[in-house]
Order: sequence, then C-alpha cells, then structure tokens
Amino acid sequence: MIHQYAISAKEDRGTISFAVTIVGAGVAIYGLMRAADNIRQANAERFRAASLNFVERWNAPGYWQVKAEWRKLNEELDPLTPERRDEALDKDVNKRIVAVEILNFYEEMATGINNGSLDGELLRGYWEPVIVKSFDRYEYWIRQHRIRKKAPDYFEELEKLVSKWRTPRP
Repeated sequence: MIHQYAISAKEDRGTISFAVTIVGAGVAIYGLMRAADNIRQANAERFRAASLNFVERWNAPGYWQVKAEWRKLNEELDPLTPERRDEALDKDVNKRIVAVEILNFYEEMATGINNGSLDGELLRGYWEPVIVKSFDRYEYWIRQHRIRKKAPDYFEELEKLVSKWRTPRP
C-alpha cells in the first residue's frame, strides 16, 4: 500500500489516505466492539456466579446443622395456627434463632434479586417454592416481630420478592 501511495498521482493520494483512514477506523471500531462484548460476557458470568453462590452456600457442609434445625422447627410449626407459631417462636430463643438465621439468608438473597445484583429468574428456578412457602409459614410471626422490635422493615425485601414471585411468569 505504501508503494502504491508513493507512485500514485497527487490527486489519487487523497483517496488512498481516505481509504486507509476508513479501514483503520473500522478496525478500531471492531476492536472496541469486541472489547465491549468481552466485558459484557465477563459481567454476565460474574452475575451468574454471584447468583449461584446462594445455592452453593445453602449446600455447603457447614450449613447442614442449621438446615436440620430449620426442618425440625418447620415440622413442629406446620400443624399450628399462625398465632401459636408466633407464640412458640416468641417464647423460645433457640427456635427464634433458627428462624431468623434462615430468614436472614432469604432476605439477603431477596435484596440482591430486588436491586438487580442477582439473577432473579435463575434463583427463582431454585428457590421459588421454598421461599414462598417459608414466607407463608412465618408471615404472621414476621409481622408480630416487626411490631415487637419496632422495626417495620424486618424481612421487607423478602416480602417484596414473595409478592413478585406470586405473580405468574411472563
């Protein structure tokens, strides 16, 4: 190309310069587009990994004890009325600790989903029935706990998420 430029007439050199500039700009734009695509892909992968971290945390060996206590507590509470569930949790700090530990885990996940930092649809596939049923089981206690602690926002993100997940998927 340089040789062609050197031997060309003066009036053709402007055209050659223009063509080279256009090709160079095209290469630069293509490079920028590829870089942007790589960044998008990396961000999507981090988004997915952060979301799947909740599944990994739930299944971590260190979490088995609290999950076992949670299951035992749920079996104990299921036959009771919402008022009796509240009474049982209010008077037994160990039961309340288990309930709060798991509900805090769900609240953390719900916060990330609600603010867009976690993949809600991905996590919905793993968690929807569990979280909705858990919220239903503990909803009366949560409302009373908010009153007792004078904290109207306790588990608010979880409540928002459950409301969203109760609507059918588009």
